[in-house]
Amino acid sequence: MGIIMSFTRVRPEQVAELGFAGADEVGELPYAMRNPGPSGYLDKAWSGLDYLLRAAETGIELTDAGNSLADEAYAVWPEELVRDTDERLRALPFDALAAHYDPAALDRAAIYPNIWLRDGGAEGRHYLNHHYAGLREFFRHAAKYRSAAVAHLG
Repeated sequence: MGIIMSFTRVRPEQVAELGFAGADEVGELPYAMRNPGPSGYLDKAWSGLDYLLRAAETGIELTDAGNSLADEAYAVWPEELVRDTDERLRALPFDALAAHYDPAALDRAAIYPNIWLRDGGAEGRHYLNHHYAGLREFFRHAAKYRSAAVAHLG
């Protein structure tokens, strides 16, 4: 068990319904509303990706973006933020992020999960690359269909 992050694509007209949901309802609604397409599941790579995105000064903040819902583990990313994030991700190949990948620095900064040195560095880089590809695919698809998204961190 651990802290994971995922994104769920929702239609913009569904966002209002999420805003009126109580804390006990919020967790179920994004999954009931989800639309077909690529998974936005980042597993535990969210913290490492957020670290690299910030280090590369991309303007993308996975954990501090969107509008919090009644249950603060969830945030709505409006259609405009989804589109902007897609544009930034399209312009950013993983190699640009990997230039900031330093397993010892990630460990010193206590970037979750604490695997960077344990796995010799190469495995952690591969793990981040895999989930970064999924993140780019999710946002590309969501932007194409003019969707909003719900981020869940917990």
